[in-house]
Amino acid sequence: MIRRIQETDAARVAALDAELFPEVCWNENTVRREIQLGWGLVAPDPKGKILGFLLARLDGQIADITRVGVTKKFQRRGFGRLLLRAAIDVAEGGPLMLTVRRDNEAAKKLYLQERFTARSVTKEGAL
Repeated sequence: MIRRIQETDAARVAALDAELFPEVCWNENTVRREIQLGWGLVAPDPKGKILGFLLARLDGQIADITRVGVTKKFQRRGFGRLLLRAAIDVAEGGPLMLTVRRDNEAAKKLYLQERFTARSVTKEGAL
């Protein structure tokens, strides 16, 4: 079940972020700030463990998805797709954007399947 993120989720989301992105992980304060500045979604298990999360901000009229992560044990089981589709619902048909590393083939495939299109490349080579 996907639900809206709450500030009380910040520590668990930060822990998962550190597991998934150790070189560029966000700490609890950064996650909490992102929640306050935007919105997010989590996929908890029945015991409350966060299996996946998505964080987004409004940039004018565009929702900018700033971070998506799914615990390694549950990757490639549809959790990322569920989070992304729930974000599309939250955005109520408004435009969404995100940035993905050029070498992240699994994420690029998912985003293309969900009808995102590559519009530009950052100076770091991300799409």
